[in-house]
Order: sequence, then C-alpha cells, then structure tokens
Amino acid sequence: MRARPLLVASAVALGSVALLCPPAARAHSGGQTGRSGRQGLACDLCHRGGALPEVQFVGPAELAAGAVATYRFEVRSTDPRQVAAGFDVAADGGRLDVLPDQGERRSSNGELTHSEPKRNSDDVAAWEFTWTAPAAAGVYTLFAAGNSVDLNGGNSGDGTRTTRWAITIADATATATATATDTHAPTPTVTPLPTTCPGDCDGSTRVTINELIVGVAIALGTADPNLCLALDRDRDGHVSVAELVAAVRAALDGC
Repeated sequence: MRARPLLVASAVALGSVALLCPPAARAHSGGQTGRSGRQGLACDLCHRGGALPEVQFVGPAELAAGAVATYRFEVRSTDPRQVAAGFDVAADGGRLDVLPDQGERRSSNGELTHSEPKRNSDDVAAWEFTWTAPAAAGVYTLFAAGNSVDLNGGNSGDGTRTTRWAITIADATATATATATDTHAPTPTVTPLPTTCPGDCDGSTRVTINELIVGVAIALGTADPNLCLALDRDRDGHVSVAELVAAVRAALDGC
C-alpha cells in the first residue's frame, strides 16, 4: 500500500532536480544568480565531479559611506582539464555594477554573473566590477561562487568553491564631527564601529545554548555558515575552534 506514495514522492523529487539542474542542452552557460552561497545555494547544486578551484576577492576591506570601489573576483583552476569558469557575486547591502568588457551581466535581483564562460589565462578566470557602499555604517559582505568547468557540454567534471569578503563602512557623520572638533588632529578620527557579541546569532546581546549548538554544527560542516555570521568573526566562511571558544565565553560571561 505504501508503494504508490513512495513512487509519487520519488517522481516529485526527480522533477525538482530536473528543474534545478537542466541537462546540457539547457544548461546555464549564460550565468545563473542565486548561487553565490549567500542563500545557502552554490553552483555545486548542479556542477560537480571535478577538482575544486581556488577563489578569492581582491579589493579594499574598508570604505567610506557611499564610496564606489572596484573589486576583482578570481577563479583559479587546479585541474588542467578545467579551462574556463563562471561566477555569481551577491552583496548584503550596497549596489553591484558591471564594468565594460568583463563578460558579465547584472541580474534583476542585483547579483552579478557571467554572460558566457570565461577562458582561463594562466589557469585563472577573473571579473572586475564595482560596489557602491551603503550610506549606513557597518560591516557588509560580498558573497561569491566560482565554477571551474571543462566545457564538455555537461555538468560533470566541474568544481565549485564559495567565499566571502567583509567590508567595513565608517560612519561619515562621526568622522566629520571628530574632524571639526579636533583642529589639532593630523588625520580625521573615525568612531570605532560597535562589535557584535561572538555567537550572538539573533542580536539579542546574549549567547544561548542553541546558538552554541549552531556553532558546533557549522564547525563540523553540517550547517550553513550564513545561519550565524556572528560566529564567523573573521568572515572566512568557517567557524574555528577559537571562534567557538569566544562564543562559549560570551555565553558564560555575557556580551
């Protein structure tokens, strides 16, 4: 009697996979957004079986409010059979924009992706773009997934890796006030940004046992790091033992 419900469930699951991961003839060679890792999804949802590339952002880690800066995202192949790459970049604030002749496009959701796979040069495919900082002070994050591909017309033999880049935006009002009141200062004084309590996932100014459990799961690789950015203090996409210890201390001693 259970065979029919199981068959129906299996068919639904297979249909969902087919929609998310189209066959080679309908693959997203022109790029796909929503796969930067920000929402927990990356290109390895479909592309897999190949060597994982090395990926990185290049650009400033500190900006003034409203400033525009150029960033570069690089995908370095670790397998000579992977001769090209694609990418998806997202931000949790500000605005991303394309630059000319980079082979990229801006989607309606504000993310950037490739317009077609970019061939490697010395094992690296890279794209430059601009990010306009928000007007509000704080720490903002760029998210990216790089997909290194063998251009075999299918989804196998490819490798994907994600990364993040934290950018600190200073409070322009505080900077201007400090400069105006201290005429003897050789350089403007920026008011330090408040630091988030280590492990305080929900911003309640206290760390609970449930938040520590989330931290352990992220450290073990069984949970998405985006579930609690307050645990990932160095914004490297992982939770280390030292970061867990800091969260435990915050739980015991208070924020």
